[in-house]
Amino acid sequence: MFALAVVAIYSLILLVSIAIAKRFEQTPHVFQASEKFYDLKGKTAIITGGNSGIGYYVAEQLAARGARTILACRDLHKAEAAKRRIIEATSNSNITIKRLNLASLRTVREFCAEVLASETHIDFLINNAGAIHLGDHETEDGLQITWQINYFAPFLLTNLLLDKLKYCNGKIVNVTGQFCANRVYLDDINTYSPIIWREKLSHVLVADMVAYFNAKSALYESSFEFARRLGTTGGSVCVFTVNPSSSNFYRRVYLGPIAILYFWLHVLFPKPEVEARKLVELILSDASITKYGHDDEYLANELWRRSCQLVNLQT
Repeated sequence: MFALAVVAIYSLILLVSIAIAKRFEQTPHVFQASEKFYDLKGKTAIITGGNSGIGYYVAEQLAARGARTILACRDLHKAEAAKRRIIEATSNSNITIKRLNLASLRTVREFCAEVLASETHIDFLINNAGAIHLGDHETEDGLQITWQINYFAPFLLTNLLLDKLKYCNGKIVNVTGQFCANRVYLDDINTYSPIIWREKLSHVLVADMVAYFNAKSALYESSFEFARRLGTTGGSVCVFTVNPSSSNFYRRVYLGPIAILYFWLHVLFPKPEVEARKLVELILSDASITKYGHDDEYLANELWRRSCQLVNLQT
């Protein structure tokens, strides 16, 4: 009887949370002609995960300003649907879909080879795609899957496309993550359950979140190292990190106590279209990362060295 009562109470709380989320859900942003400022005709943008969430709205807003927009997506069916919606909303037909599966470094290299062959320049590279709650298993590349999708694959992708970015003094945007620590520890790299957490983890969802936050923290740290290296070799290529307070990764959580937390995050934080407008305003501004390097130079160099080794990248 006690167990049934707990289940009933939890179900009631979950249903109430869903109802409140729906009640306060913001109306989706509809593009208006007056918003098509900053003419981006002749510019090329690549958005990973551009078929949904923040990535979709970023793609829509760049396309509305005339940019050639490349949606780098794993699911081509969803990407086609997104492409149709963007064309309908912006009247810009210069939207291209290219397959990119961050869980496979082979497809990352294939994607980059295709882009290098087809594009003369890249003005904006937006590493938006990410994933959480993937469990503890390795990819075909021998990397922990959460780390590969959220850090190693974007790291490799950016390195392979640098020449096209340097050609036009492009901009790199790394979307980090909610609550990421912005600090990575070398012992945690490519691990699912870091040493300092191992004795405390009692639920697989918590372990998933720790892996996600640590991988995003590595992406944040590497952004400064990219900026430092490009500051000496890449001309005027700018690097940004963006830490949005909303995303749609909570869609992977269907049940369990943590689902309630995600529903409340969905209610309280800005919607993806709002975050996307902030991101676009940032990359169209003159802002950039001006502080090169870290307080811990050894950490920066060692993270870069280990990352290159794990993705088999010669630099």
